[in-house]
Amino acid sequence: VCSSDLTPTRVLLGGVAASLGTLAYQAYQGYQEFKRFRDDLILTNNYAGVSIDTFDKLSSTISKKVNGSLTDSKTIFSTLVSSGKFTNESMASVGEAIARVTKLSGESADTVTKELMPAFNGTASAVAALNDKYHFLTLEQYKNLEVLEKQGKYQKLAKDASDALNE
Repeated sequence: VCSSDLTPTRVLLGGVAASLGTLAYQAYQGYQEFKRFRDDLILTNNYAGVSIDTFDKLSSTISKKVNGSLTDSKTIFSTLVSSGKFTNESMASVGEAIARVTKLSGESADTVTKELMPAFNGTASAVAALNDKYHFLTLEQYKNLEVLEKQGKYQKLAKDASDALNE
């Protein structure tokens, strides 16, 4: 390569081309994420009751709250939405609990989400099994969860259990 081949103009044009390529790739990734989220909402008949804006806000809020990555938060909420088991009532708290365990354990968000999600299925016994590992419930909290289960308030049970884990 001759020194005359590397003119400031060529270097500048190369930098601009690389920047445009990066922007195009990020736009493509954003579109793919949106498309996946939209498909999950359609498949679950939007059981979660969230929009793309809510999804983005939840992901951003939780990543800041637990000092975790935005990518991990999006992975967590995407998995919760696609499961068709969580509504807006419980999603933020369950997502935060999963993000906290992800951050503290050093495991991947995908692994922790799949491990913890069944514990928030709306049954007190599932929460009790998680409590055996993390020891976060008092007897009074557990009894309240049993009452919620008997009343069929599964989302409230999931929220209260994940709130307890978050504390």
